[in-house]
Amino acid sequence: MRGFSLLPESVAKRLAVENDDKIYTLRDCLLLHRELGVPVVFDNLHHQVNGSGETLSEAFSLAKDTWRGTPMTDYSSQEPGQMPGVHANTLDENDFREYIGEISRIGDAEIMLEIRDKERSALRAVEILKAVNLLG
Repeated sequence: MRGFSLLPESVAKRLAVENDDKIYTLRDCLLLHRELGVPVVFDNLHHQVNGSGETLSEAFSLAKDTWRGTPMTDYSSQEPGQMPGVHANTLDENDFREYIGEISRIGDAEIMLEIRDKERSALRAVEILKAVNLLG
């Protein structure tokens, strides 16, 4: 954390931290936020694999509160039959609908898809968001 104070402000203000699927939980990231002021990008799949006890809604809300503007969140689902934390090859539409249903009750977010067939899944995600009136 000492090194953070050595960064130029133009760099430091662009940094964020994200919970991961092996070591750093949401609580670890929230500690960094409290100490350094960096926002927390919430990753739902990482939270499922390496959570710190919060529900999805609670976790997203805690991460959202670290942002001054619209929060960023990573979305992925588990690839069936693979080790925990392996991103899905394609969008799991039902899981995505549940995810946006949960987080939209809390507020807006920029959602980054971490899915292998990115363009195809992104187009399908846009269709779903339009269908549930969360995108114009």
